[in-house]
Amino acid sequence: MKRMRETGSMGRMHPSRSHQLRGPVARAVRDGSRAGLRTAVWLLSIMIPVSFVVLVLRWSGALAYVGDLFAPVFRFLDLPGSSALAFLSSLFISPYTAIAVMGELDLSVREVTIQAVVVISPDRWSTSKSTSPP
Repeated sequence: MKRMRETGSMGRMHPSRSHQLRGPVARAVRDGSRAGLRTAVWLLSIMIPVSFVVLVLRWSGALAYVGDLFAPVFRFLDLPGSSALAFLSSLFISPYTAIAVMGELDLSVREVTIQAVVVISPDRWSTSKSTSPP
């Protein structure tokens, strides 16, 4: 009997009951949208400048020089020397910069997977909270 009173005779929710649900759902959507937008802006503020710097390094030839310099070390991991830039940027700036750098490099799926493990591993032991979104 109680169920029939809440839903009405046609199985629909009573108007006053649906109004009670609308507030929390709308609040959750609003708060989630704001948090998602804030995180997207934060990630873009990292990724766009880093992608631009990698593009300039590639255009100037400095990326090839860095690749040649670090090739012997990264050959041990079966990665090209240019992936050193992603590793170094993740160490000194943020793991998110490595994502931007890897996006600009010509890496296979296998190389991206290895690079991701290399980049994420040092961050696990970090006590700094500077890499988390606002």
